[in-house]
Amino acid sequence: KRMPLETYRVQQRGGRGVAGISIREEETVRRLLVADTLDTMLFFTNTGRVYSLKCYKIPQETSRIAKGTPLVKLIAISEEERVTEVLPVPEFVAGYFLLMMTSKGVIKRTALENFSSVRSNGIIAMKMPKGQELISTRIATDQDDLIVVSEKAQAIRFPAAELRIASRTSGGVRGMRLAPDDKVIQMDVVMPDASLLVLTKSGQGKCSRLANYRQQSRGGSGVKTLSLKVGNVVAARVINDSDEVMIQSAQGVVIRMRGDAIPIQGRIRRGASIMKLDEGDEVMSIADLRE
Repeated sequence: KRMPLETYRVQQRGGRGVAGISIREEETVRRLLVADTLDTMLFFTNTGRVYSLKCYKIPQETSRIAKGTPLVKLIAISEEERVTEVLPVPEFVAGYFLLMMTSKGVIKRTALENFSSVRSNGIIAMKMPKGQELISTRIATDQDDLIVVSEKAQAIRFPAAELRIASRTSGGVRGMRLAPDDKVIQMDVVMPDASLLVLTKSGQGKCSRLANYRQQSRGGSGVKTLSLKVGNVVAARVINDSDEVMIQSAQGVVIRMRGDAIPIQGRIRRGASIMKLDEGDEVMSIADLRE
């Protein structure tokens, strides 16, 4: 569903947030995104296909707790597919690339222009390795660095230019080496003087300056970004101090806060309580409101 940003007021760190959607007992909320009504929304599925829809075609709800519209009524997704990532795209500009990262660290770079016209029944976005699914997508240029964060609190930073430009239907290359029990949580684009925000499912988290993450070659294991004593990482995002962030839980609770309200600590510190959660609930994703 689609809601105006003004629906959610800014709160202090450590608050409980407000209900953002009503869900059935067997459901959980996967993604919260900030987009403009004229953006093109790209829906990526576990099979490596992508579907396209203008943001304004998603019905805008007047109630915060409205359930929203079944996705099958908006895009021609098959019964065997499920959406694993959604990306808002303002414009399909030459010189920009779409980066796609799987759960086991395989990454691909292809021209963003390749997705400017998507058929109603979708197109192939990436040849998906067996047993993996698409976890994260970002738009970047050759001058950008990427940072990839894993569930076991490892983070690796490397240049986007290290990735070859692949065709739309091809597979990817190794972006991050992971332990057998680890998986990728998020990939993001590095910004000057920004921080990496990481959160556990219990709402514990912190920011650490990206200057503390040295540039490496792709395919490495990275460095520690949080003490695992507070749990595995479930969400991560690059933010500026001037940004606002919106954190969303599995049960549809949303909290909006200023980025500078989140403590800045060293890479391996354990963080602080960022969001209070009801019993049985957990953090799922972070969205940023960038000036």
